[in-house]
Amino acid sequence: MLNAWDSHYSGGEFKDPQGKPFCSQLPVSSGAIASDYQRLRVESVCSMLGLVSLAYLWKQDQSFLLQEMIRNGIIAIAVKVAAVGLNPSQHLGKEIAYLEPHLHKLKELYGINVCGEGGEYETLTLDCPLFKANLQEDLEVVLMRIEALLVENGSSWENVLYIHLYIADMDEFVVANETYVRFITQEKCRYGVPSRSTIELPLLLVGFGRAYIEVLVANDPTKKVLHVQSISCWAPSCIGPYSQATLHNEILHMAGQLGLTQQLCCSVKKVLLRNLNRHWKTVKQLLEALTVQYLHQPWFL
Repeated sequence: MLNAWDSHYSGGEFKDPQGKPFCSQLPVSSGAIASDYQRLRVESVCSMLGLVSLAYLWKQDQSFLLQEMIRNGIIAIAVKVAAVGLNPSQHLGKEIAYLEPHLHKLKELYGINVCGEGGEYETLTLDCPLFKANLQEDLEVVLMRIEALLVENGSSWENVLYIHLYIADMDEFVVANETYVRFITQEKCRYGVPSRSTIELPLLLVGFGRAYIEVLVANDPTKKVLHVQSISCWAPSCIGPYSQATLHNEILHMAGQLGLTQQLCCSVKKVLLRNLNRHWKTVKQLLEALTVQYLHQPWFL
């Protein structure tokens, strides 16, 4: 839908930003709930342009609307707070589902608008059923939510040991890596980037979008990582921004492995057995490197 305020008057008629005359009965939707100022302003512009004002939220119960937004899967975070009881350090970046109980408490205490109609807070919608996102957008939303949850619990990416990355289509692996590395970097992970496995699953069939992530977190700096990025005859370099293996509390978390030749990282295609042999040889080399380096004892496989 067009914004009525983007129109301009020319030669006796209102035109859209491209200079085309408006068609009669073109609808304009607004989110006014209780503000006469917002409703009357939109209605005035619509009246001048011959448009129809849609204000389906007008005079709806705000508690009901907030619950409906959450129930229908609208993921929105607070990006501005400007009311007593809302603290930037505590509430910015939080989802409306998280804020809902606190907003109702503030309504009882101070009479605020729980939907922020009076400017109590502003939100940014990250996802909702109307969005038609691609893998990059889905993954960005997921990574942003995980990053916010880590901070909320006193952690960060440097505390993550292992990541399971599930994507709907492995043909988009390169896109997944390019998006992933913008969030999980060496600068954010002082003790080394976490190990990772990437798996294709039919996420869209179960309503999970195009990306889904699980993380294993430990709030101590004792993890040891093996992160070799050079191409060599030792073992394949990482084909993504992650470590080959992470050692923590004598438990080894190994990244997903493929049957690749070391020098060229090209697939061994001849037979399944050869792929499996290449895979296990790589696993053995990683185990030996980690255990000798950090446990000072050999590992036999």
